[in-house]
Amino acid sequence: MGWRLVSGVITALMLVSVYLLFFSPFFVVDSVEVVGAQRLTSIDINQAMGLAGETIFAIDPEVVQQRLETAFPELKSFELAIGLPHTIVLSVVERTPLIAWIQNEEEVWVDDEGVGFMPRGEVEGLLRVNAQGLPPGAELVGTNEDLLLPPELVETTLALRAYLPEGAKLMYQ
Repeated sequence: MGWRLVSGVITALMLVSVYLLFFSPFFVVDSVEVVGAQRLTSIDINQAMGLAGETIFAIDPEVVQQRLETAFPELKSFELAIGLPHTIVLSVVERTPLIAWIQNEEEVWVDDEGVGFMPRGEVEGLLRVNAQGLPPGAELVGTNEDLLLPPELVETTLALRAYLPEGAKLMYQ
């Protein structure tokens, strides 16, 4: 056997290996394991990530991060762990809603940082605020136009709770 034949065999084996890495069902992601979710479901998260059927080597963590940030502003933080052969674990920390901001008959939950997100599930003890407009300093941000209140406004609004009768709603005009 000459060196050319050995080189040809090695090249062929390398090409087969690369092909198997990208097209073998052994490396295809079925679903993402979600850890730490309280109100979000793993089904919702898996649909938003869109990784089912992808090979583990084709996953771009930055694209996944953008999808998650856009779809779920209620995620305070998350960490994506990718492992072989096809394991993906997403650890999440959800924001804790403190205020139910109701404006134009639409309810948005707000956390202590002023980040607004759509309600999911049930949360007891939210301070309900009926608003007829956005307060100064508030913004609608991102492609989904998510509510962002100044943290000082959230803090002040929550401080008013001590002076309200139980079950009362605040009005913002």
